[in-house]
Amino acid sequence: MTTILAYDIGGTTIKCGLFDQAGTLLKQWSLKTNRKAQGSGILKDLATDIKAHVKPADLIGIGIGVPGPVLGTTVSKAVNLGWQNVDVKAELERLLGFNTTIFVENDADVAAYGEFAMHQSSMRSMALLTLGTGIGGGIILNGDILRGTHGVGGEVGHFVMGEGLACNCGQNGCLETFSSATGVSRHTEKFINEGVPSTLKPDQLNAKLIFEAAKQGDQAALKSVDQAAVYLAQAIGYVNTALDLERVLIGGGLAEAGDFLLDKIRTHYRHHVFPLIKDLPIEKATLGNDAGIYGCAWVVKQHG
Repeated sequence: MTTILAYDIGGTTIKCGLFDQAGTLLKQWSLKTNRKAQGSGILKDLATDIKAHVKPADLIGIGIGVPGPVLGTTVSKAVNLGWQNVDVKAELERLLGFNTTIFVENDADVAAYGEFAMHQSSMRSMALLTLGTGIGGGIILNGDILRGTHGVGGEVGHFVMGEGLACNCGQNGCLETFSSATGVSRHTEKFINEGVPSTLKPDQLNAKLIFEAAKQGDQAALKSVDQAAVYLAQAIGYVNTALDLERVLIGGGLAEAGDFLLDKIRTHYRHHVFPLIKDLPIEKATLGNDAGIYGCAWVVKQHG
């Protein structure tokens, strides 16, 4: 057995990777996520792809990341895929016609594990926050994923930070309603409507242009970005006060703002935590969109 397969399933695309037994990426490709009929074709597509890339005798195992809570190998609910109570391992083995090692994890958790794999020689605990359309979170403790009793360990994006906008999870004022790309856009629009000066036009209210405007001093954009940074700093403070981590990494599209955003988070963070942990390294993640497949492969390598 010499091969590991990794699949990071997203709502639009499945990122795929072929790794050797040492965890080195040998080949990378993608599949379209077939969400028709409650996502019933997704695992059929994976089974076809697996058979096309490896022989059963060569397969060490398969790691799969999914956008939803996972207990064991069962996805309790993945709204973006149309899945509810899907035992991924059982169904995939049925479709493959043979049994093999299959690990199923939350997508943010495997992204965190992928980043951890790049640093694992120097640390044992960290958290990853991915700032995109929403906010994903994964936490590594003692070298393994913090999954939690219900598979929702590390869901930092759903910390309720205060009164605010409605969240897709059903709560109000979650971190991701303030500090995701969507949250920044919605709050910039809200501030403009309240009369905060801005040069941004209605068709320019996307996170990329808002951050560019904030760097130039646009008042509404800067107010929204500063608000996002404050709430991110507070959330990181809550996590680190509870867990005393070695490092926090920031990934996702908003991380491309670099130190303009990270320096704001670092400054506010230091004002919200116990003095002994105020020097926590808060850094940009390194693997980008590939973190998930690396994490999937690393789970198989370490635990398969």
